[in-house]
Amino acid sequence: MFTRLGRSLSVAATLLALGTSTSVRAQEPVITLREAISRTLQSNPDLAAYAYTLKAQDGRITQSGLRPNPTLSGTVENVLGTGLASGGQYAELTLMLSQVIELGGLRERRIDVARRERDGLQAEGDIRRLDTIAETARRFVSLASQQEQHQLTHLAVELAEKTAAAVEKRVAAAKSPLAERDRAAVALQRA
Repeated sequence: MFTRLGRSLSVAATLLALGTSTSVRAQEPVITLREAISRTLQSNPDLAAYAYTLKAQDGRITQSGLRPNPTLSGTVENVLGTGLASGGQYAELTLMLSQVIELGGLRERRIDVARRERDGLQAEGDIRRLDTIAETARRFVSLASQQEQHQLTHLAVELAEKTAAAVEKRVAAAKSPLAERDRAAVALQRA
């Protein structure tokens, strides 16, 4: 008797939980797969940061097309001497200005390498975007499946309750044996 009461209470608690969750779910707005993908693409921080990676690579392309900067260097000699050379009277200052001259299409090669790196980054970004879309679709389908399973479970519990009530009436009217009531109770527990 006590176990039957405990089972009935657990079934009632389950039904109460199912009843409240379905009423809350009914108030939520419905979202389509297309909307879910659109929202994911707009709010994914990895994809948003990726645009800045491409801008940085565009800067590297621009930088690779520039000439190397000229170099200015200087040397000072005979500053600290002894005897007549002391006091910096015979100090020598040498200034040098140098410029690298690129030959053989070196700059074009640098630009080409930077562009190819950008193409690689672009392809990687497209792959990340498609992976994100696939993951969103997978999660959306999983959630839709779980929601449908939840509804089917709720319907199964309702049907088992109605069956148990009908069997109880038949047992009370002595039209069905007591075993039928126990079978209906077991079916309700399983549902």
